[in-house]
Amino acid sequence: MAERLDSCRLELQDIADTLEQEGETIDYDPERLDLVQSRLNTLYSLEQKHHVSSSDQLISIMEGLQEKLDMMDNSEAYLQEMEAAERQAKTEVERIASELTKIRSKAAQKVETNIIKSLKQLGMPNVRFQVTFSSTEEPLPLGMDKVAFLFSANLGAQMQNIAQVASGGEMARVMLSLKAILSEAISLPTIIFDEIDTGVSGHIAESMAMIMKQMGLQGLQVISITHLPQIAAMGQHHYKVWKEDTATATLSHISPLTKEERITEIANMLSGSNVTPEAINNARALLGL
Repeated sequence: MAERLDSCRLELQDIADTLEQEGETIDYDPERLDLVQSRLNTLYSLEQKHHVSSSDQLISIMEGLQEKLDMMDNSEAYLQEMEAAERQAKTEVERIASELTKIRSKAAQKVETNIIKSLKQLGMPNVRFQVTFSSTEEPLPLGMDKVAFLFSANLGAQMQNIAQVASGGEMARVMLSLKAILSEAISLPTIIFDEIDTGVSGHIAESMAMIMKQMGLQGLQVISITHLPQIAAMGQHHYKVWKEDTATATLSHISPLTKEERITEIANMLSGSNVTPEAINNARALLGL
């Protein structure tokens, strides 16, 4: 035990001698200490002020502020630079917009021809349809064109904006024709018609159904929500949608129909809630059964 204690004494003495030597080499400078302490206090204060936790973040903030000051000191030159960039960008936008107008004008001719052809098939023999363009003063997100659809369904009637003159049935047929063209042009995977047959009936409804069927045969999935038996009978699949009122809410349901259920449902669409044998036979005829 005595030997171990003596060894510890010697080690401690050696450490004390080393510390004494190191202490003699230190140049204590109170002014330098005050300067460093003051600098640290400034840094800590700035970190609190700018809600950061490191000097690197303070440097980043300083550089950003310096950049803003430089911009203020050279604001005239900076403004001129930005104005030149704006003019260049606007020139490029106007060039692209001009090209877009040419492409639209060329496409409009094809659209007019195809829609008129389609509308004549849908029972509008005297229809006229035109796509018109007017230029905007400033570029817009989609170019510098205001596009309008002019429409007339009757002989002698002046063409006007379609939204102002088309009836519900006419608008339905125009929308179907337009969407049929668009679906072919951009290869849509699926298209949904929500009661697009509003205001039409009879052979017009059958013609609309044929257009939808043709769209489906081109590889497009067509979903049509309809109250017309002519259109419902043309689909490959038939789903019934109905609502049910409960004590606390209104619930919506959808169910696929079997062959016999489909006959009954189309007969119901033909004759109302009182399904007659004649309606059943008409439903079978529409389904080609």
